[in-house]
Amino acid sequence: MFVYNHDVDGLQRRINRFIEEMIKAASNTVSQVNAFDQTRLASYINAIREYQAFINGQPQLDLPETNPREFELGANPVVPDLENESLRDVVVLLELARD
Repeated sequence: MFVYNHDVDGLQRRINRFIEEMIKAASNTVSQVNAFDQTRLASYINAIREYQAFINGQPQLDLPETNPREFELGANPVVPDLENESLRDVVVLLELARD
């Protein structure tokens, strides 16, 4: 799968990295989300918002010599069954935001 927008490529890579981190979170094997994972998730959400603001704040690109350029999207992470339902909900929301 590919896109013509490098910002979409960057956003997809970031969100996939955050999904992988949440899959590997220490809280995955318990019923509660610990404070460290909550702080980490908040920083991920903030990073997505900051990247989106950066994208929206950029002037429109004028690239007549390089358009259209394809950016191949990397494979999305395979999400296993997570024991922690809260983390599973977070991963689903990140997948929806990415897609």
